Amino acid sequence: ISSAAWTDFFEHEIARRFVSGVTVTQAYGRNIRDAGFLVRDPTRVVILVHADCDDAERGIGKIIAGFESRFGAGSVLRITVP
Repeated sequence: ISSAAWTDFFEHEIARRFVSGVTVTQAYGRNIRDAGFLVRDPTRVVILVHADCDDAERGIGKIIAGFESRFGAGSVLRITVP
């Protein structure tokens, strides 16, 4: 994902839904694809601190669906901590 494509996605899909704050950090990831080959990718970790409410859940769902649709990503990891 190019820097310009990420910035566009971030501004239009993430930042507008979570205007009170979001943190993004760059990371390095690796995983095994369906065909059994190892893929190493630069990646981004998005950290959202939000209320436990339906609006936040819908927003996160839309972000994940938008990312998968726009970039053809087959996997988005979501971790929720109470």
